[in-house]
Amino acid sequence: MHQQIRLRLAEQPTQDTPGAMPSEPIQTDPMEVRRGSLLKLLDTLAGKGYDLRSVGGNGIEGPGEFVFSLDDEDHKLTGECADFLRDQGYRNVRVVKTHLCQVEDRPGGLAECLRELEDSGRFIHEMFVATPREGKVPVQFTTIRTSREGDQEDGTKTAR
Repeated sequence: MHQQIRLRLAEQPTQDTPGAMPSEPIQTDPMEVRRGSLLKLLDTLAGKGYDLRSVGGNGIEGPGEFVFSLDDEDHKLTGECADFLRDQGYRNVRVVKTHLCQVEDRPGGLAECLRELEDSGRFIHEMFVATPREGKVPVQFTTIRTSREGDQEDGTKTAR
């Protein structure tokens, strides 16, 4: 569960600009997403037997994305699921590596986990909580590196 799948339910169009200027995103029209598109996605995943362990997102049935992870310790299913979704016509499907902490379900458990990430020189960008097992709560983080070294690998972003 150190990986997430991220996808958009709506296509975000871009407007081309003249010359060497980069394309600018245009606000997504909410009507581009059919009502029930998230439910359809969830039914599609359940129909193939994919067991979602965590879910999240922002602007899910609009310009944002739906984020989830599977009960998949060796990451084989995650890649297969991403390919399956692309084959089903879903766009902007990508797999992102995350940092994972198994947090003890007690006061201060999350702080202990965050302290370890802080000591590694990273800022927390996003946090996703998964279903607990055996008294531990899996928490996934995407982070922002605080040094100028590196690139955006492993689901991290570099602060420049």
